[in-house]
Amino acid sequence: GPLVLDGTELPAATAASLRPGDIVLTPLSATRPGLASLTLFDRRLVGRFDLSHHRFTLNAIEESAMAPPPLDIAVVPTQDVPTDAAPVAPADLPVPLKVLLGEASLPLSELSGLRPGATVVLAGPREDAPAVLLAGGRPIARGRLVPVGEAWGVLVETIGGEG
Repeated sequence: GPLVLDGTELPAATAASLRPGDIVLTPLSATRPGLASLTLFDRRLVGRFDLSHHRFTLNAIEESAMAPPPLDIAVVPTQDVPTDAAPVAPADLPVPLKVLLGEASLPLSELSGLRPGATVVLAGPREDAPAVLLAGGRPIARGRLVPVGEAWGVLVETIGGEG
């Protein structure tokens, strides 16, 4: 299933101005796994992914990944917002990115026995794997995972749904 890594946040203007050749750093490093989710069959596995060892450490299992999460958003007016505060320009609003690292697999026999805290080795993305930058669940750029010092980044090759 799809292996999705929580990415960084960029200002909207920066995300909109990405071009081929740009590198977007991920939270992954040689010493720091990244927060990730893996959807397999009817389950969404949430945990940490260590790219260098292909290890996924499970934090939680969410059943029925097909159903969208409920929206529990309530708008409550606040009294303590200063009236003289400058409004935030839309171009400066942070856009949370996710990185789709392709497909990862796990045998069904292993999946059925998984519990939080378990660590499994995934057959999945390599260090030069294709990667898709997602904003709001939609692809905004495609590229490859590349080392940047001790960290990992996505080298942008195409913009949007191209490629």
